[in-house]
Amino acid sequence: MMDNEKDLLKRLAEGDEDAFHRIFNYYYPRTMVFLSRMIADREDVRDMAQNIFIRIWLMKELKGFTQVEIGAGDSITVTIPLDVSDLGFYGSDLEYRVEPGEFDIMVGPSSDDDQLLLTKLTLI
Repeated sequence: MMDNEKDLLKRLAEGDEDAFHRIFNYYYPRTMVFLSRMIADREDVRDMAQNIFIRIWLMKELKGFTQVEIGAGDSITVTIPLDVSDLGFYGSDLEYRVEPGEFDIMVGPSSDDDQLLLTKLTLI
């Protein structure tokens, strides 16, 4: 286990690329060894390991951000535009694509799950 794993995971959830790279560099070789015990084809093992880390990175990603200040008890309307391309990802072939599916859109004062409001968006 990494010394500062809890901090790195928190930073990863906030979209910190350095945290992702540090976690990837530590766990990727271990993931390869684990998968190679079950799968004989080295290319399949590599593809599966890469897909695991792609999915980890995409689990929560900051796509729109607006910082506002309001007084206690006040309310305002904030618009944060999202483009359909914001819902895309890089596949194992390293091509950028947008695919149909259900997406969680979360809004809140921080990335702490207990502070987020959640809505679902379905892309068809």
